[in-house]
Amino acid sequence: MYSVSAAYRAAMEEAFQRHRVKGKIGNINFDGADILKDTLEVSNQCSDSKDLSLGGVFVGKLKLTLLNDFGITRGTWLGREIELTFEQQLDEENDIWEAVPVGVFEISEANHTERGIELVCYDHMSKLDKAYPALATNGTIYDIMSLICARCGVLFGLTQKQCEALPNGKVVFGLYPDNGCKTWRDVVHYVAQLVGGFATADRHGAIVLKNFGSLSGYNVDTRHRLTGSKFSDYKTNYTGLSVVNMTEKSTRYINVSPDNGLTLNLGSNPFLQYGTEATIKEILTTIIETANTIKYTPFNSAMVGNPALDLGDIIIYTDGTAGTRSMCCIMSYTWKLNRMYSVNGFGKNPSLATAQSKAEKDISGLSGQSKADTLQFFTYENAKEINVGSSETLICDLRATHTKATFVDFWIEAK
Repeated sequence: MYSVSAAYRAAMEEAFQRHRVKGKIGNINFDGADILKDTLEVSNQCSDSKDLSLGGVFVGKLKLTLLNDFGITRGTWLGREIELTFEQQLDEENDIWEAVPVGVFEISEANHTERGIELVCYDHMSKLDKAYPALATNGTIYDIMSLICARCGVLFGLTQKQCEALPNGKVVFGLYPDNGCKTWRDVVHYVAQLVGGFATADRHGAIVLKNFGSLSGYNVDTRHRLTGSKFSDYKTNYTGLSVVNMTEKSTRYINVSPDNGLTLNLGSNPFLQYGTEATIKEILTTIIETANTIKYTPFNSAMVGNPALDLGDIIIYTDGTAGTRSMCCIMSYTWKLNRMYSVNGFGKNPSLATAQSKAEKDISGLSGQSKADTLQFFTYENAKEINVGSSETLICDLRATHTKATFVDFWIEAK
């Protein structure tokens, strides 16, 4: 949850609230009076809508209709950035407001209508949809994410220290080029799996990695729920993890004990294809131990909008259909200005985790990676600069695997 004051939290509990939005398109300012009523909507998610999934890299979306063009020339809207801010009134008498940044978005579509200019905008996660150039590299989570963000022209919002505090944050991973990734966002998907969480664009437009389960301290009773809510009669519970081993054309399976919950599938994560069996097991164990802490009630609800809430936050629902106390994790939300804040949390019933379902692993990532009678070249780039001193220094670590007899030749040029 975005850091807000106690006064902001108290104002959100009031039956009567006054709030407003402000925005900027470049250097042009606008506010709620410039927006057609009931058209501003912000949505995002961090997991698939059928079950909890690791490695979410979803793009946040902003839709609104502006009543005038602010002098912006027709045909020049696309690519402009919009910054949106929500403000909650704390003290009417002294006219005190508290601002919460909603996000930074880039205009992708602009339609001129009789009602105004309809805009469809996406956050900076969409900047990662650049073609991945079959690059080989290695480094820690921080090194690899910094390289990706630099290549895509977007900021990485975590420091090295923050990355190292994440699960597997200090492990050095290698990425081979022929891995099935089409865009840099595909690569970030696999990086996010390594920390047992997801990636998203933060409120200032930087890409960040997050885990599920940040306690928001936000409680919602029946008085603050706007429509009928639905809460499952079970909690999610994940005790197993599977990942495709491309070399052996098999599936690795790691679990915690007792293994009586659901299984998360990481597919053919390219960062988990090389290394000793002990190293891979340690990495996977860290991921499943992180995922095993996700024991929340799947739900959907609509309530008073609070844009300070983040994906992955925990909300405590009480009373009515929620029972005495239901811990719910925000995995999807849609916020409509002056209307409602719809939130969802996903997860299957652990009682469905049978021995048969655990054996039916997704091995769709298994495919013939080698091609006969072909000569292939791959490019390697270090994720960070290496200072070469007078002593012997490792500047490159290349590995190869193959399923058929072949010839591999390594050529290294240092610049």
